[in-house]
Amino acid sequence: MSVATSLWAAVHSDFDHALGFPRVARFTGAMLSGSESTANIGRGQGLAKTQIKVVKHGDSLNYGKFNVTSS
Repeated sequence: MSVATSLWAAVHSDFDHALGFPRVARFTGAMLSGSESTANIGRGQGLAKTQIKVVKHGDSLNYGKFNVTSS
């Protein structure tokens, strides 16, 4: 199976949205980006620090052809 994913962006950290993101990020090698709460979920599940990006209001992230801006 081939998976090409570079970013998982959590828009909010509700348990039914964010708990699976660290596992997917680990499996795919993607970056987990979101709030400090999302980062804590990733840390709690043992995701590497290098795969966690805390995003603050107004931050912009560039992934290939995509530019994601936090609001």
